[in-house]
Amino acid sequence: MDETPSLNDEVPTDWNLFDIERLCQIHYILSREELIALIEAHVVEFLLQLIQEKKTLEDLLFKYKFRSEIQTEDQPTALSQTKPINVLKTASGTYSLRHGTSPKRKSHFIWLLMNNIFKLIQQGIKITQRELFYMNVMTFKDQNQCNRYLSCVGDILNVDRSVLNIICMSKGFLYSNDGRGNALVSCHHLTASTVEQIPGDFPTIDFFGKVDTILIVEKDAIFRRLVEDKIFKWVRNICIITGCGYPSIITRYILHQISSKFPQAQIYALCDFNIHGYQIVTTFKYGSVELSKHSIQQSTTLGDRIEWIGLLYDDIKDLPSFYCQSVTEQELKLLDRHQHDVKSRGGKNALQIYAELEKMKTLKFEIESLVSYRDINYLTMFVSKKISRFNIKNQSVSL
Repeated sequence: MDETPSLNDEVPTDWNLFDIERLCQIHYILSREELIALIEAHVVEFLLQLIQEKKTLEDLLFKYKFRSEIQTEDQPTALSQTKPINVLKTASGTYSLRHGTSPKRKSHFIWLLMNNIFKLIQQGIKITQRELFYMNVMTFKDQNQCNRYLSCVGDILNVDRSVLNIICMSKGFLYSNDGRGNALVSCHHLTASTVEQIPGDFPTIDFFGKVDTILIVEKDAIFRRLVEDKIFKWVRNICIITGCGYPSIITRYILHQISSKFPQAQIYALCDFNIHGYQIVTTFKYGSVELSKHSIQQSTTLGDRIEWIGLLYDDIKDLPSFYCQSVTEQELKLLDRHQHDVKSRGGKNALQIYAELEKMKTLKFEIESLVSYRDINYLTMFVSKKISRFNIKNQSVSL
């Protein structure tokens, strides 16, 4: 039996009390007590750095970079130059000062949110990102800024943001039907087919049947039109999901759980013919930039399992010009960037996707254009035929 080390034993020189990254390899299963200890450890490390290296509060922000006012010795105060100082945490856990040109970030934002999260975890309370913003509404200029610094806190603690007791706002809907009025999957333990709101926290998903087709829809209105028109009469064992625009991590998590349970299910995406519709498809395929460093995103991307079935150029090329919307300069820049990404990434249907993005530089249509131009019931038949056509193509490829 090994002897228990005493306080008088010599501590190994390579041992680091605050090597949080090495001690916590599986960050997304940390308990409440471990998360509290993790935050406390970073606070203690911060205080030690201030004492030992005589750094100021503005000098330190773990892995992040700040700008500081530095007065050169050979110039008077009025002519002082502003030079950026980067305080970096290296892989070994040490800190260094480097000069660079990184954008300004404010360290007190990080400590403010970390303090909020510490209290939430202690009390076992979960709140939405919107509630977190209004807790600090006098500090942050908008919700997006608060979200960015919340993501920074997750990066600093090296944990998924999902374990910080901050949940998403309830956004999006789920519907499944086996064609006989029975639900295939449910987030609320319901066996009858009904439209379910996607919760703000990670749910337990119940499976009641087999899913053959998963349809991702960009908009709530289009989602409800397909449900109202009973698309399940033409496409059996279908599950329809919408994130009501850009999907939350919860929507992507639910979709990934369903797709993992039914690996043979075909996954299709229906979005507007514009750059924003395409970006929604890529969010489901590859994830979002905001959560790029978090492991929860790595386990929710679907890659080339998703087929982009519309709207495509062939679907809108014959529509009257008055349905076409103007393309902005910002959208053109986004299109160029995504074309570059498609060209660099390659993969399935890369040439076709590149050509579709090229067409989007002059044409921009919403799905509602089809409904208005044709008939209110046209959309469901249009989508059903699309799915049938892609199913036949996929079956022929697999053979």
